[in-house]
Amino acid sequence: MRSALAFTDHILVSTVDNSEVSLIGLAGQAGPVVLFLHANGFHVKCYVPLAQRIAKGGYQCWGLEFRGQGGAVAPPGNLVELYLSDLNCVTDTLSLRGCYAFGHSGGAQVAIRREAQHPGTFAAIYAYEPVYLPSGGGSSIEYGHHAFADAA
Repeated sequence: MRSALAFTDHILVSTVDNSEVSLIGLAGQAGPVVLFLHANGFHVKCYVPLAQRIAKGGYQCWGLEFRGQGGAVAPPGNLVELYLSDLNCVTDTLSLRGCYAFGHSGGAQVAIRREAQHPGTFAAIYAYEPVYLPSGGGSSIEYGHHAFADAA
């Protein structure tokens, strides 16, 4: 388990359908990991100004470039399930646990779903305009203030 990564420009991660997704270094070279999960139709680099501000608080910010957005090609089908599968590959392959997530819209949805299915992946999730909230029962997600959110 880890919550930090060695900084680089990007990391390629294999997916379950033998494709690859990019985890792009946005800002910060040390500290706990913040995964930026972008909204549908956005490129993850749209969040660089926010990532730079959060990195000043001692975090390293990475963005998962979802397929079909930015420079990545998506196969036909349910993109939300594809994004969740890709996020699962990234967090599992890199053994990320206890990191943080900033999710916007569909990105917030997959962060919430990942945490509901695999509690402890994220220490906190900042969900901006989530298109999904867990229904009652079985969710380990707690809402409240955290230093990560306060740094934003």
